[in-house]
This record gives sequence, structure tokens and C-alpha cells, in this order.
Amino acid sequence: MRYAMFLAFLPHALLIWCVVRFFKNTKPGLAYQWMRSIGWIALCALPPVVVRLVPTLFSDLDQGLETLAVGLGSWLVNLGGQSVIHIFEENVKDWTGHRSDTMFDNAHVFFALTAAQVLLLSTIVTTRLRLKQTWRDMVVLSVGLFVFVNAFLGMDWEWYGT
Repeated sequence: MRYAMFLAFLPHALLIWCVVRFFKNTKPGLAYQWMRSIGWIALCALPPVVVRLVPTLFSDLDQGLETLAVGLGSWLVNLGGQSVIHIFEENVKDWTGHRSDTMFDNAHVFFALTAAQVLLLSTIVTTRLRLKQTWRDMVVLSVGLFVFVNAFLGMDWEWYGT
């Protein structure tokens, strides 16, 4: 059980580490810039979590821990957003044979798609930062806007089951 909890929060720890690296200024090596890019993408996917989590966290204090766990889980889901949800819902039954109305049966597929999207977007941001060395680049801001809108569009998906 402890290992399952560890594995469940490991992606969150990586996201938090990347967000910390986003704010920290050190030498601009490739690995450092890549972590900053992932931190940028993770921060852009965080507002839908806050919008959904804050009102429910304070309205029902008895279920605060459960609400917090669902909220942290939704951060990873919102990182993929509507684009990953759409690909997942359309293809997961053909790929795995499992029912497609819950993510828990096919979490490995969903998170592989999310990881591929984050890898692609963070590579774009890292490349632009290495060329321009500014966060005010239109490509970097466009990636952030895409992740932000994509996360808000996927915010109402019931990933925890129906």
C-alpha cells in the first residue's frame, strides 16, 4: 500500500520540482531549461485545479483529504487536457479492450499520452528558450495559452469514474 501511494505521488513530486526549477535562476543548461519548460507547462495547467478545488475544499471540511487527493489527481489529468481526453476516449477501447468510461482501467494509456504531449510541448519551449532566452517569446506564450485553455476545456471530465 505504501508503494502504491509513493507511485501515485511521484508524478506530483516531479511536477512540483519542475515548478520550483521554473522560479529558480541558475546556469541555463539543457536539462535545467527542460525542467523549467515542464514547470511552465505545469503552472499553466494548475488554474483549473485551483478553480475546482478551493470552493469544494472549504465547503465540506469532513471530506477535505479526499477532495485534496482528487484535486491533486486532476492536476495530472488537466496537464493532458481536452486534447489527450479526446484521443483517449476515441481510441482506448480499441487499443486495450477495456471499457473507456473510466481512466483507472487504462491509466497507463492516458498518462503515456499526457507524457507524450508534455514532452512535445516542453521540447518546443526549451528550443525557443535556447534561441531567444526570454519568456516573452510568442511561441512560449502560445504554448502556455494552449495548455491553459486545454486544461480548462478538460476540467469537467469525470476521470475518477462514472
